[in-house]
Amino acid sequence: LLLAFAVACGPAAAPTPTATSKPAAPAATPTTAPVVAAPTATATPVPPAPKRGGKAIVATRVEPPHLSIAQQFGEGPDGVDDDRLIARRPSAELYPQLADRWEQVDSKTWRFYFKKNVKFWNGETLIPEGIIADAVWQSTPANAARLARYQKDLTGKVIDANTVDIICPTSCPILPSAMTYLRLQAPAWAKANPDKYKLTTLGLGPYELVEWKKGEFYRTTRFEGYWGEKGLLDEGMVIFRPEAKVRAAMVGVGEAHIGLDIGVSNRALPPNVLVARLGVETSGLRQINSRTDPLLKDVRVRQALSYAIDRETITKVLLGGLAKPKHVMFGNPQSVGWTEDPSTKFPYNPAKARQLIKEAGFEGSEYVIKVPITSSDALQNELFLSILSYWEAVGLKTKLIPLESGNQFATPGIGKDPIYAMNISMTHTNDRFDASGSLFYVDCRAPQSFTDCDNQPWFEEKYAAADAAGGAERQKRMEEIVIWVLSTARMIPLWDWPVLHAVSNDIEWVPSTAIQTGHRWSDIRFK
Repeated sequence: LLLAFAVACGPAAAPTPTATSKPAAPAATPTTAPVVAAPTATATPVPPAPKRGGKAIVATRVEPPHLSIAQQFGEGPDGVDDDRLIARRPSAELYPQLADRWEQVDSKTWRFYFKKNVKFWNGETLIPEGIIADAVWQSTPANAARLARYQKDLTGKVIDANTVDIICPTSCPILPSAMTYLRLQAPAWAKANPDKYKLTTLGLGPYELVEWKKGEFYRTTRFEGYWGEKGLLDEGMVIFRPEAKVRAAMVGVGEAHIGLDIGVSNRALPPNVLVARLGVETSGLRQINSRTDPLLKDVRVRQALSYAIDRETITKVLLGGLAKPKHVMFGNPQSVGWTEDPSTKFPYNPAKARQLIKEAGFEGSEYVIKVPITSSDALQNELFLSILSYWEAVGLKTKLIPLESGNQFATPGIGKDPIYAMNISMTHTNDRFDASGSLFYVDCRAPQSFTDCDNQPWFEEKYAAADAAGGAERQKRMEEIVIWVLSTARMIPLWDWPVLHAVSNDIEWVPSTAIQTGHRWSDIRFK
C-alpha cells in the first residue's frame, strides 16, 4: 500500500506593467525601475500525522504449538514482534537494527557493536552474555531453531558492555546473513527458566506479548519502554482460522483487519491484497533424480522438461499475473550466486523439447515419470497438473502420486534409489539470499535429497571453496556452480511464488522486512 503526497503551488502573479513614457521634460529625471509583484504565497499541505491507537485483529492459519521466538525452525509465531542485531529490508539488503555496526575480525570471528540501554519487556538490559547464550542455544542443531540451518555450533566472547564476538567453528564469511535469525530473549529470565525459553517469549520488540488464550487468540500491547520508534497501534490480537477462504472473507466483512496467506485463488474476496515474499519463495523442480531415473539421468531429457513448460501462460492465467517466470531457483539479482548466463534460461520451446527427447532416444517411450504430491490446495494441484500436461504434450508419460506429507521422502536419501522422479516444490524458501541455501538440495547434504547423490568429489570441492569465500570471490564461485546446476537442469526454476495477505480498507500495512512470513505490529496502523 502506498501513500501519495501532493504538493500544491499557486501561480506566480504577473509582473506589474511599466508605465507609458511621457514627453521629454526640459530637465532629465531619473528613470524608475518597474516593480515586479512577489508570487502569491501558497501553503504547502502538511501530510496528516499517522493515526495513533486502536486494536487490530489478524487472522492466521494455525495456532502455534508455543509462542517462543527462540525455538522456531521457521519465522516463529505471527505477531510476536522482536528485533535482531541485523535485519533485512524488503529489497533484501542487510541493515543494522540492534547492532550499530559489525566487522570481521578473522575468518571465524565477527564482532558486533550493539546499542546501549536496550530494554527487554521485564526491564532487563541487552548484554553480550545474553547474546552469546542465545547464539549458542539457537545454533545447536538439536534445539530446532532456524539459526542452526544456516550456522551451527556458535560460541562467543564478551569484549565490553556493548561489544560481542560471535565465533564460528569454521570459516563463516556470510555470518551476518545468518544473524538475521538470531532471536533475543531476556538473559536472566532465560537462564532461570530454560523450559519457558522454549515455550514463550520475553523479548525486546515494540509489542509485548501479554496474553495467550489457547484455542482462541493471543494478544500483544505496545511496549512503552521500546528503544526505538514506538508503534502506533495500542494492541494487536491474533486469531486462528485454518481455511484461507475464511481468512479472506473475514477481512471483507470486517471481522478481521488482516488475513494472512489467503492464497491466490481467494484474492478477489478482500478489499485489498498485499503481495509479499517475492524473491524469498520460488517454485520449481527442486529435487530431480538425475542419478538413477532412466530418463532424467540424461541431461537432454531434463532440459526438455524445462523447455516444455510455458511459464508465461501459467503465471498469467493461473497466478493472475502476481508472479513472474524465473530462471534462477532463489532470491533476486542482488542474491549471491545469481546469474544471467544464457545457458541457464529455457524459454518455452516445445519443438526444442521434442528434439531433445528424440536425440536422447526416448521418443515414444512408455516410461512413466512419477511425481509425488502432498498438497490439498486446489490451485497448487492445478499447477502440478498443468506442468505434467506440458510434458505429455511433448511426448512424455507422467503420473501424479498423492501422498501423505510425511511419506513423500520415505525412501529417498543418500545411497538409496527413490521411487519418484522428482519433487515439484511450489514454495522453496531461500531467505538467506545466497546460493548455498538452494544448493543444499543438490549435493546430498539434505537427508531427503535425491539429486546427484553420488556426491561427486569435484562438486564437493567446488562447493566447499565457494562457501568459504566472501565478497566478489564468493559471487564468482557460487555463480559458477549455479550455472552448472541450472544449465544441466538438475534444478528447474519456474516462477516466484506470491504470498498474499488480505488487508481491510482502514489499515495501512507496509512490511519492513523481506523475510517475515506474517506481520510486525509496528508496521501496521489505522488510516
